[in-house]
Amino acid sequence: MRFSATSIYLFFLISINLFAQQNYYQKGKASYYADSYEGHITASGEVYQANKLTAAHPNLSFGTFVKVTNLENNKSVIVIINDRGPYTGNRLIDVSKKAAYKLDFIKEGTTDVGLEIVETANGNLNDMITEIPNSNNKEYYKLNTVKYIPAGFGIQIASYTEIANLMRVANNINNSIEKELTIQIVNYKGSKTYRLIIGNFKTIEDANSYRNSIQHNYPDSFVISY
Repeated sequence: MRFSATSIYLFFLISINLFAQQNYYQKGKASYYADSYEGHITASGEVYQANKLTAAHPNLSFGTFVKVTNLENNKSVIVIINDRGPYTGNRLIDVSKKAAYKLDFIKEGTTDVGLEIVETANGNLNDMITEIPNSNNKEYYKLNTVKYIPAGFGIQIASYTEIANLMRVANNINNSIEKELTIQIVNYKGSKTYRLIIGNFKTIEDANSYRNSIQHNYPDSFVISY
């Protein structure tokens, strides 16, 4: 597999820009993934792993860092949103089993929590990052890469902690669109999140117009300013 229609550009950003979501706060019920979900594919395309600090939320963008506080004991953990749900009862968020241990509600099964979006993660995010595993199933991608400083606007369609998942999705998108793809690498204390962005639009109106045209395929996409 290789990239042929468009070039993928890499650039580094230290700060995580969350725009209007910065003042976000919610209260509700939290639950955690059953053991049977181990290895299943999440809505973002990543594989669910119980030992990672991840979570499912109905509408927060993939790759969003969220501080979850157990209102029963005041214990907190920072997770990254990579799945959709929960879809039962009145629950607000499903967290991984590791996150549930840190929040100390394994025995109860559910608990009341508060959710805050954080601009920069202050927890240990190293265990969220999984690189391409050593395996007999090898994958190869041919890239034309250059580090650059973009301007204007783009459309973020997904965010990943696993570079392998990003490469697969980028390859599929590259075969179906004619727009430039950008990979934004958010680097904080040695931990990385990879954001996949479509296009380099001069005006926000152009970006919004194109987002509307692809919204049926990428409902979680949103316009960002470079």
